[in-house]
Amino acid sequence: MLLTEYDEKLHMKTLYEQGREEGRIEERERMSRLIIVLSQEGKTEELIRAAKDQEYQKKLFKKYNL
Repeated sequence: MLLTEYDEKLHMKTLYEQGREEGRIEERERMSRLIIVLSQEGKTEELIRAAKDQEYQKKLFKKYNL
């Protein structure tokens, strides 16, 4: 016997929050890969700029296929 009722709004909110968290994790992993690549290439200036400038980050993600 089912003791609780299905709450569609709660279910959708939960799915939304899970998706947001997964997105944040993926973005952190992507940034970590960029940091590794730039560090290995000795590109400290680019690394610092990428930390401050999201548009520059996007360009570097594209350049390094991340």
